[in-house]
Amino acid sequence: MNYQAKPSVHGCLVFIGCTLFFPIGVFFLLFRIYKHRHANHLKIDDIKLISVSLMVVWAFMSFVYMVAMVQEYPGDVVLFAVITFLFLALPGVLLGLWARRKERKLHQMYTYYENLIVHKHIASIDRIADMTKQNAHTVMNDICHMIYTGRLPGAFVDSYSREVLFRNAHADPHRHDVNIVIETGYSRMQAAPAAAPVKKETAPAVKVVECSGCGYKTELVQGQSKECEYCGSPVG
Repeated sequence: MNYQAKPSVHGCLVFIGCTLFFPIGVFFLLFRIYKHRHANHLKIDDIKLISVSLMVVWAFMSFVYMVAMVQEYPGDVVLFAVITFLFLALPGVLLGLWARRKERKLHQMYTYYENLIVHKHIASIDRIADMTKQNAHTVMNDICHMIYTGRLPGAFVDSYSREVLFRNAHADPHRHDVNIVIETGYSRMQAAPAAAPVKKETAPAVKVVECSGCGYKTELVQGQSKECEYCGSPVG
């Protein structure tokens, strides 16, 4: 899953498509909602966009109708404004309030994520999803957004293990005694003290000496002397 920090379709394109090039903007909006189905922060932006669009369309339509009809049918202008308010502006206001409520709940969820990851050391995305009763893709996107906005400094999501990991030793902003060391075989080899050189023992030199009395040849270590085994004469 790819994390989305920004909307798939810019809000201006959706707004212009809904007002000037209707119904192109509706297709843009539906595509945007589909792409943001696992991104809570972007779904809130979608609700805000619809809210603002409805209120702007209501204001624009009311203004145009008022300019065109105020002199001939002043009563109809008020009636038109009230009817369009009920169908456009009021839903826009309600959607705006709903977006604010979802935003507050999302920030509360971010605090809960932070407590699980930083203080309780729960790193598994799937386990966090089970604990919060949410889709794992949604949880992963939420945590990626927290990392993107700086709420989890030094953290990253390992897509292979589906865990939240930390790059530095001070990932917890409330704890300063955390020390994470990643050690490799190379680093252990570099850190190990150099072994003392081993002195290679050389074998003593051996020489063959001939007995002066009987001629028997005897092997002697250099500096050694002994008697001949046959005649008893000193050899060395």
